Amino acid sequence: MDILYLASITIIVFLVYKAFKRFVRSETKQSMVKEWHHLDPLSQRFDSNELDTSYVYFIKESGMDHIKIGKADDPEQRKKELSTGSAHTHEIVHLIKSKKPYKTENLFHSYFHDKRFKGEWFDLTESELRWIQKENYPREIEDSIKGY
Repeated sequence: MDILYLASITIIVFLVYKAFKRFVRSETKQSMVKEWHHLDPLSQRFDSNELDTSYVYFIKESGMDHIKIGKADDPEQRKKELSTGSAHTHEIVHLIKSKKPYKTENLFHSYFHDKRFKGEWFDLTESELRWIQKENYPREIEDSIKGY
Protein backbone atom coordinates (compact mmCIF):
# COMPACT_ATOMS: atom_id res chain seq x y z
CA MET A 1 0.00 0.00 0.00
CA ASP A 2 2.90 2.37 0.64
CA ILE A 3 4.12 2.02 -2.95
CA LEU A 4 0.63 2.70 -4.32
CA TYR A 5 0.30 5.75 -2.09
CA LEU A 6 3.70 7.12 -3.20
CA ALA A 7 2.87 6.47 -6.87
CA SER A 8 -0.44 8.36 -6.65
CA ILE A 9 1.21 11.29 -4.82
CA THR A 10 3.94 11.36 -7.49
CA ILE A 11 1.36 11.39 -10.29
CA ILE A 12 -0.63 14.19 -8.62
CA VAL A 13 2.52 16.29 -8.08
CA PHE A 14 3.55 15.69 -11.71
CA LEU A 15 0.12 16.77 -13.04
CA VAL A 16 0.08 19.89 -10.85
CA TYR A 17 3.61 20.73 -12.07
CA LYS A 18 2.59 20.35 -15.75
CA ALA A 19 -0.53 22.48 -15.27
CA PHE A 20 1.48 25.19 -13.49
CA LYS A 21 4.15 25.14 -16.20
CA ARG A 22 1.52 25.51 -18.93
CA PHE A 23 -0.14 28.39 -17.05
CA VAL A 24 3.18 30.23 -16.57
CA ARG A 25 4.11 29.76 -20.24
CA SER A 26 0.72 31.14 -21.36
CA GLU A 27 0.97 34.17 -19.04
CA THR A 28 4.54 34.87 -20.17
CA LYS A 29 3.58 34.84 -23.86
CA GLN A 30 0.67 37.22 -23.25
CA SER A 31 2.78 39.64 -21.22
CA MET A 32 5.54 39.56 -23.85
CA VAL A 33 3.07 40.58 -26.55
CA LYS A 34 1.66 43.37 -24.37
CA GLU A 35 5.14 44.60 -23.46
CA TRP A 36 6.36 44.53 -27.08
CA HIS A 37 3.84 47.12 -28.17
CA HIS A 38 4.82 49.42 -25.31
CA LEU A 39 8.52 49.33 -26.22
CA ASP A 40 7.83 51.75 -29.04
CA PRO A 41 8.91 55.19 -27.82
CA LEU A 42 6.34 56.81 -30.10
CA SER A 43 3.51 55.08 -28.26
CA GLN A 44 3.98 57.35 -25.26
CA ARG A 45 4.00 60.40 -27.48
CA PHE A 46 1.14 59.62 -29.82
CA ASP A 47 -1.18 57.27 -27.96
CA SER A 48 -4.52 58.86 -27.45
CA ASN A 49 -8.04 57.86 -26.62
CA GLU A 50 -9.01 57.62 -30.28
CA LEU A 51 -12.33 55.85 -30.30
CA ASP A 52 -13.04 55.99 -34.02
CA THR A 53 -10.81 55.21 -36.91
CA SER A 54 -9.73 58.02 -39.14
CA TYR A 55 -7.75 58.31 -42.37
CA VAL A 56 -4.17 59.03 -43.27
CA TYR A 57 -4.27 60.59 -46.71
CA PHE A 58 -1.75 61.17 -49.48
CA ILE A 59 -2.81 64.15 -51.62
CA LYS A 60 -0.97 65.23 -54.76
CA GLU A 61 -0.91 68.83 -55.91
CA SER A 62 -1.43 69.29 -59.68
CA GLY A 63 1.59 70.44 -61.63
CA MET A 64 3.88 69.61 -58.72
CA ASP A 65 5.56 66.51 -57.41
CA HIS A 66 4.60 67.35 -53.85
CA ILE A 67 2.53 64.92 -51.79
CA LYS A 68 0.83 65.97 -48.58
CA ILE A 69 0.75 63.30 -45.90
CA GLY A 70 -1.91 64.15 -43.35
CA LYS A 71 -4.82 62.78 -41.35
CA ALA A 72 -8.49 63.62 -41.49
CA ASP A 73 -11.84 62.17 -40.54
CA ASP A 74 -13.15 63.30 -43.94
CA PRO A 75 -10.35 63.28 -46.55
CA GLU A 76 -12.63 64.58 -49.34
CA GLN A 77 -13.49 67.62 -47.24
CA ARG A 78 -9.81 68.13 -46.46
CA LYS A 79 -8.99 67.99 -50.19
CA LYS A 80 -11.60 70.69 -50.85
CA GLU A 81 -10.12 72.85 -48.10
CA LEU A 82 -6.66 72.56 -49.66
CA SER A 83 -8.02 73.54 -53.09
CA THR A 84 -9.92 76.58 -51.82
CA GLY A 85 -8.11 79.73 -52.92
CA SER A 86 -5.39 77.74 -54.69
CA ALA A 87 -4.54 77.77 -58.38
CA HIS A 88 -3.73 74.08 -58.10
CA THR A 89 -6.13 71.17 -57.94
CA HIS A 90 -5.56 68.31 -55.57
CA GLU A 91 -6.01 64.58 -56.00
CA ILE A 92 -6.18 61.93 -53.30
CA VAL A 93 -3.69 59.31 -54.43
CA HIS A 94 -4.13 56.98 -51.46
CA LEU A 95 -6.08 56.59 -48.21
CA ILE A 96 -5.32 54.40 -45.22
CA LYS A 97 -7.98 53.78 -42.60
CA SER A 98 -6.11 53.76 -39.30
CA LYS A 99 -7.10 53.12 -35.71
CA LYS A 100 -4.21 55.36 -34.58
CA PRO A 101 -4.09 57.99 -37.33
CA TYR A 102 -1.85 60.47 -35.46
CA LYS A 103 0.77 57.80 -34.91
CA THR A 104 0.43 56.40 -38.45
CA GLU A 105 0.77 59.86 -39.98
CA ASN A 106 3.84 60.60 -37.87
CA LEU A 107 5.46 57.28 -38.78
CA PHE A 108 5.04 58.08 -42.49
CA HIS A 109 6.52 61.54 -41.87
CA SER A 110 9.50 59.89 -40.16
CA TYR A 111 9.82 57.26 -42.88
CA PHE A 112 10.07 59.95 -45.57
CA HIS A 113 11.94 62.53 -43.44
CA ASP A 114 14.67 62.94 -46.06
CA LYS A 115 12.00 63.73 -48.70
CA ARG A 116 10.32 66.53 -46.72
CA PHE A 117 9.68 69.63 -48.83
CA LYS A 118 7.88 71.83 -46.33
CA GLY A 119 5.66 70.99 -43.36
CA GLU A 120 3.57 67.96 -44.32
CA TRP A 121 4.54 68.17 -48.01
CA PHE A 122 7.01 65.63 -49.39
CA ASP A 123 8.79 65.18 -52.73
CA LEU A 124 7.97 61.54 -53.43
CA THR A 125 8.81 59.64 -56.61
CA GLU A 126 6.33 57.57 -58.60
CA SER A 127 8.01 54.45 -57.28
CA GLU A 128 7.50 55.63 -53.68
CA LEU A 129 3.84 56.35 -54.44
CA ARG A 130 3.44 52.82 -55.84
CA TRP A 131 5.03 51.44 -52.66
CA ILE A 132 2.50 53.40 -50.57
CA GLN A 133 -0.39 52.10 -52.68
CA LYS A 134 0.78 48.46 -52.38
CA GLU A 135 0.34 48.74 -48.58
CA ASN A 136 3.26 46.48 -47.76
CA TYR A 137 4.54 48.63 -44.89
CA PRO A 138 7.10 48.00 -42.15
CA ARG A 139 5.68 46.32 -39.06
CA GLU A 140 5.70 49.49 -36.99
CA ILE A 141 3.41 51.26 -39.49
CA GLU A 142 1.20 48.17 -39.86
CA ASP A 143 0.80 47.98 -36.09
CA SER A 144 -0.23 51.62 -35.81
CA ILE A 145 -2.83 51.13 -38.55
CA LYS A 146 -4.25 48.19 -36.58
CA GLY A 147 -4.30 50.23 -33.38
CA TYR A 148 -1.30 48.83 -31.48
